[in-house]
Amino acid sequence: MKINLINLPSEETSILPPLDLAYIGALLKDHELKLVDFNFDDKVEEADLNIVGTTGVDYYNNPPLNLDHIFSYLDMIKGRKIIFGPHVTSTPEIFKKYGLLVIGEPEITIR
Repeated sequence: MKINLINLPSEETSILPPLDLAYIGALLKDHELKLVDFNFDDKVEEADLNIVGTTGVDYYNNPPLNLDHIFSYLDMIKGRKIIFGPHVTSTPEIFKKYGLLVIGEPEITIR
């Protein structure tokens, strides 16, 4: 199965590598994986599944951030989506229209 692992853009001044997506990628090693980091590129190739992490967005330092920014990126991603991260866990009702949601730790669900 062809799977995109997608990191949404960070609002931080320093951009950290998406380790959460790397952990998930390690669990999916039998599939064709592509990491798409919207901090550097916003081109998403067609895939069977898109796994999207909101963890790079600065939720802890700025909880009332502009969710419309996140939603605009989710709208750009075509096809099936699984979305995870602190935003999804704390407010699943506003994310449910964008795809399947993982509440809590995604590594446990993916395994």
